[in-house]
Amino acid sequence: MLTVVMVVEGVLRLPQSEAMLVTGKGLFAALAPTTRLYLLSYAWTESELQSWLARNQLTGHLGIITASGPTPQQRLDALRRIRSWRVELVIEPDPQCAALEIAEGWTALLHAPALYAEPAWRPDHTGHIRPWQALTDEMQHQENLRLRENRARTTPE
Repeated sequence: MLTVVMVVEGVLRLPQSEAMLVTGKGLFAALAPTTRLYLLSYAWTESELQSWLARNQLTGHLGIITASGPTPQQRLDALRRIRSWRVELVIEPDPQCAALEIAEGWTALLHAPALYAEPAWRPDHTGHIRPWQALTDEMQHQENLRLRENRARTTPE
């Protein structure tokens, strides 16, 4: 069974709001009964998130992980605390976090809702569009590492 971590803010609900994202709700409904689904929140405590989930009738997840903040490093620290299962997929709304997760060996699925198709529309927009390039650069770096990997080769070069 697949173990999945879904970041709540930006995937399941709008950041800075209690409004649910339709695509996130659909992902939750599809994943909760078929995977070991963890929810990761950096904005709410576990009890606050449990209350919001109950109000929205979202059940079936395995657990809740809280991150101490929204930065990529804080997100990684929270992911590393999951000890019960090997996490095979992280559903991530932040390209910068996804790039760091990939660099650290996590498989990340970037969730980019259409309302954020234009980076300037994001509530946390800072004026530059570097995260997407960082993500593509990291993916290329990982591919180059994989191509140079020689541990699995059976014939000496």
